[in-house]
Amino acid sequence: MKKINNILLFLILITMLSCSESIKESVIVIETVQNISSEKVKVGKNSKYFSPKIMDDHLKFSINLTKSDYYHLTIDDFSIDIILKPGDSIYISKEFINNRNKSFSGKGALLNNYILNDKLYSDEINNSIDFDSIYSMSSLKFINSIDSIYGQRNVRFEKFIASEKISNELFISLERKRVLYEASIEKNLYYRDHKFLTGQKPIIDKEFNSFHEKIDLNDSAILHLESYRNFLYTYFESKALQLKDLSNDNPLFTELAFENVINNISNPKIMSYVLYRIMDVHLNETSVNELGNLIDEFNKSCLNDIYKEKINNYYSRLEKLKLGMPAPNFTFPDNNGQNISLKDFVGKLVYIDVWNSLCSPCFKEFPLLEQLIEKYKGQEIVFIGISYDSNQQLWKKTIEKKNLKGVQLFANGWNSQFGKDYLVYSNPRFILIDKDGNFINAKAPRPSENIEKIINAHIK
Repeated sequence: MKKINNILLFLILITMLSCSESIKESVIVIETVQNISSEKVKVGKNSKYFSPKIMDDHLKFSINLTKSDYYHLTIDDFSIDIILKPGDSIYISKEFINNRNKSFSGKGALLNNYILNDKLYSDEINNSIDFDSIYSMSSLKFINSIDSIYGQRNVRFEKFIASEKISNELFISLERKRVLYEASIEKNLYYRDHKFLTGQKPIIDKEFNSFHEKIDLNDSAILHLESYRNFLYTYFESKALQLKDLSNDNPLFTELAFENVINNISNPKIMSYVLYRIMDVHLNETSVNELGNLIDEFNKSCLNDIYKEKINNYYSRLEKLKLGMPAPNFTFPDNNGQNISLKDFVGKLVYIDVWNSLCSPCFKEFPLLEQLIEKYKGQEIVFIGISYDSNQQLWKKTIEKKNLKGVQLFANGWNSQFGKDYLVYSNPRFILIDKDGNFINAKAPRPSENIEKIINAHIK
């Protein structure tokens, strides 16, 4: 018995020693530059970031690993997934940061330079292709085009792993998945973008959706990959848009998306992320007056406290925009240089269109808005356009080119007090204010969404 115990003790010691020996430090050293603070440099995974050791002219991240793993690297406005193996030592130079030489160096650089070059190659392809034309195609031609584009990346990858004799299974598996999911994102966007570009709902059949057979909606092991996260969001966005178009009851997009997520995702971690992503994107587009039940459902179904805190904090700010709450005053110059304020229009309904000259969905609403202006001419309603353009000349050219009517105001960029007061972080955004200066709807329907019914109920 004693002999058996000694053997067991020996085996435990060997196991402990082998485990401790397999842990190796992986290092990322980043040469700092004056215009980038350490707060803008991050290395992490799943929203958990490592703190760097700050040296004279370098930042050093140390990560203890027992096996290869992927992390997300952010330097100012540049971000990329990278792979680290135990014992790697990757160096990032000033030239990399200043865009003069985009390449890693050091042990572990080979695989990461492939990821980097593939990202740059993908950007180059995307910049050379007329995606508006592709998304306007029939579904079969669209699928063939997307498969051809992303097939080029697959061919490059297979040549790389063969020529370099790459054997890292995690790298091979996840890079294949990255291309699969990025191609699938394009396919998920087809319904929305085809409808927007052509004005027609595309025909989505089983053959079109066959690519979903290769997809796992519950793969929590790759939830940290940006391509997988974006796939999940666009997948459920597309499903909700299609269901909304099929319904005669005009249900909330967010409610349809929530129901679909809850019915199709079993992994709590992934469900929490996707629900959060839907809320984060669409909270600012959903009518404040209709958010209460949605917030309740989110709090019940999301199990991530950080996500819940972010959404609930934002919702508490949105409550100031509810029906009957006073609309904050604003003052901006019009296209004649005269300062115009909201308070100038007390006694009239105010319908506000927030737009900018680079917003194509904004342009689609302009003709319909012009029809409204003509229809309600002489009545107690004023139509105000607030532009988020930062280039005043471009703003004036757009007004002239599009022959915009109503009161046109210049907010001079996205950081105005108006944006903070009204929580406007995207456009187009429409706002309807009553004759007393109180909110009717801080996220009002667009001209293309039957706003006339609401106007008629309040203009008398």
